[in-house]
Amino acid sequence: MIKLPSIKPLDPGVLSRLSPSSQPESLPLIQVPEENGLGKAYLCPSLTSFDGKLLVLGIEQERIPLGRGLVRGLWFGREGKLWLSAGKDPSKQPALCLTFIPYRCLIAGPVFSRMLETARSLNPAADYAAVWELAVVDVKRLSETQPLPEGFTAEPPEGEPEYHLDHPSLRASFSQQAPHPSDG
Repeated sequence: MIKLPSIKPLDPGVLSRLSPSSQPESLPLIQVPEENGLGKAYLCPSLTSFDGKLLVLGIEQERIPLGRGLVRGLWFGREGKLWLSAGKDPSKQPALCLTFIPYRCLIAGPVFSRMLETARSLNPAADYAAVWELAVVDVKRLSETQPLPEGFTAEPPEGEPEYHLDHPSLRASFSQQAPHPSDG
């Protein structure tokens, strides 16, 4: 059953770590629900918030454990974890563990478009299969000695890559195709 969380403003300490200037020193990690507990932690460099209430995460492929875990969390109200490493001075900015519930999966619309535009401003060939909105339900500050999980990059998808119809590689392949017989 879908569990709808109450949406509250995010802690300013969380928002400050999502700014592009803090990303090199504080790359977020995400753990999503698997059948038995949480899966391994994945690097999630696209994590941001546009409204200061929901976290937003773009994923390049859905047919990977990260995508399946987000769906599992959405469908069954299962929580995941986000890990934000400590700042330069851990006594002033400790590492954080955020508990979240997947709130919404987007494949179009203004939030999706904004994420895709941001990604393509850095890399014209970037693409997202889906953009996820995550509702934070709890924030815990971690002690200086408490380690964060090891971060992994996402696995390659099962099968062919998923592209949106405006992806540059698809435009190139469409323009190279032979004309249709009805084109005269």
